[in-house]
Amino acid sequence: MEEQVFKGDPDTPHSISFSGSGFLSFYQAGAVDALRDLAPRMLETAHRFAGTSAGAVIAALVICGIEMDEYLRVLNVGVAEVKKSFLGPLAPSCRMVQMMRQFLYQALPEDSYKAATGRLHVSLTRFTDGESVVVSEYTSKEELIEARGRGRAFYHLPRLPVPTRANHNKAALF
Repeated sequence: MEEQVFKGDPDTPHSISFSGSGFLSFYQAGAVDALRDLAPRMLETAHRFAGTSAGAVIAALVICGIEMDEYLRVLNVGVAEVKKSFLGPLAPSCRMVQMMRQFLYQALPEDSYKAATGRLHVSLTRFTDGESVVVSEYTSKEELIEARGRGRAFYHLPRLPVPTRANHNKAALF
């Protein structure tokens, strides 16, 4: 296919947003690949990327230039993990979150937080009071992946009660 020229004015700010839902990641990764192939300037000139849950992961990967194939390989293994139990991702034995976290630590460059700061806007629900907040500043790769720091504590599934262990008041972006 021929590369399409992004006809928007690059000086006019535009943003790209990815919604949550882990299984929607397959579609979103395909959309990113299509944009990279057919309209790369649209991604290159985006001023901001936004996302929540799995959409935040996709947005972070785009900002850091990570190929979607790598992510989809891990996602496919994660789906197989989810299918092992009647409870799916809610099963105590499900390791999908840990697998995604490990993938991000391996795939994202050490300075990924620098590329993400100011460009990646992640919508999260504050665990302590249920308020929705948007985070766009990160001081380390760990803070980018774990969405915690400077006293913040978030959970990635809006308004869902979650079991916690003592002193465990944080959760990953995905």
